[in-house]
Amino acid sequence: MLEKKKTIESVVLIQLLMWLKAESDFDTKNRFKYDNLLQECVSNKNVNVDLIFDDLMYDLFLIYDRVRKIDSDELENKLESFNIFPKDIIEDSKRGMSAFIELYEKLLMETKFEYSNMRSIQKNLMTLLIVEYSEKEEYEKCIDLKKKLEEI
Repeated sequence: MLEKKKTIESVVLIQLLMWLKAESDFDTKNRFKYDNLLQECVSNKNVNVDLIFDDLMYDLFLIYDRVRKIDSDELENKLESFNIFPKDIIEDSKRGMSAFIELYEKLLMETKFEYSNMRSIQKNLMTLLIVEYSEKEEYEKCIDLKKKLEEI
């Protein structure tokens, strides 16, 4: 069920890299080390790109963890209280955060990682999602995740 990613579509990769780029733009301590890869993806949008996926997913984890913890309704209330952001920008931001979370989780659930730090992140996230799915009584998803956990 889990498979090693050797290539990834450049459109997906651009989406992931832009999150890292934005993070490095705000945090000067974190240097963006994927400039060449981003340039290659932008210039060849229909090409699959070879990469060491574990490094990228590890770098994205802190962003994912932070974005996942944000309550979108609370964020919307805070942004509306400033009264400077148009409603459509707030909605676009919420959709973008949701799309990033879904993409990261999908890649994490489908990929077989080499590095132990990524496998432990993967195990912890799958365990957390099993708890969430069981609370929502989505038992088929729990069974699927338990099978994937055995492969890690």
